[in-house]
Amino acid sequence: LRNVEHQEISRSLGQIKEIRTAGERASGLVRQLLAFGRQQIQTRTQVNLNQVVSESVTLLSRLIGEDVVLKTELSTELGPVLADMTQMDQVLMNLVVNARDALPDGGQVTIRTSNVDVTKQSRCSDEIKPGQYVLVEVEDDGCGMDEKILSRIFEPFFTTKDVGK
Repeated sequence: LRNVEHQEISRSLGQIKEIRTAGERASGLVRQLLAFGRQQIQTRTQVNLNQVVSESVTLLSRLIGEDVVLKTELSTELGPVLADMTQMDQVLMNLVVNARDALPDGGQVTIRTSNVDVTKQSRCSDEIKPGQYVLVEVEDDGCGMDEKILSRIFEPFFTTKDVGK
């Protein structure tokens, strides 16, 4: 009987930790929305993106539902980045939810991290300076985007969702 009670307590503690983490993330998202509304500068600190991804997996798995498998491929040698933790959580959540929406019949979403060396020849934009970067990729096995949608994906309020969705 004690073993069963111990397992139940351990499970409850794990759930309480998840609730606390979700509450802290929600609080951070509210701060980010308020900062965006006031045009405030984000708080950037040194962040390990593997840690951000790992801490988000449980919440993200619940968001995407049972028909979509969430997989991670995290580089073991990932360098640190200077980023706003709350903003990174928001970006990951948005990308994974969008990937889920591209998979109405289920499928797989993969979050991948890696170090990349951007050279003058390999950069896709003049805005990216050559150097060492950390890459975060969110990939799904959905149908993809056409050129019209792809040309607008970085517009802040652009959406392909119907009104009310």
